[in-house]
Amino acid sequence: MFLEANMPPGEVRHVLEIGAGFGRTAQTLVSLWDNLESYTIIDLPEVLTLSREYLKKIFGGGGSKFCKLRFVDALSFEARRDELHVDLVINIDHYCPAKNQIKSIG
Repeated sequence: MFLEANMPPGEVRHVLEIGAGFGRTAQTLVSLWDNLESYTIIDLPEVLTLSREYLKKIFGGGGSKFCKLRFVDALSFEARRDELHVDLVINIDHYCPAKNQIKSIG
């Protein structure tokens, strides 16, 4: 895995993912990296509902892996960012659909 080759998993305890969609990356890393203390997903409210329900079904709502997950509304992230401790930030294809909108703004 690319991450393991470039950042040993033992050094990563807190992950922040921007735009997680269903949460498959969260599912993989929480499953593989036992030392993770927290995995925070930031996304739009509608998508957070999707990822929360998907990951709850995969991990079980009260399981130790699901308890590591945090779900943060992108619209309120600024107010909460000082609460987060992060070792690794992940963004996989999040800005691709917005590429043209970003260009037109800038």
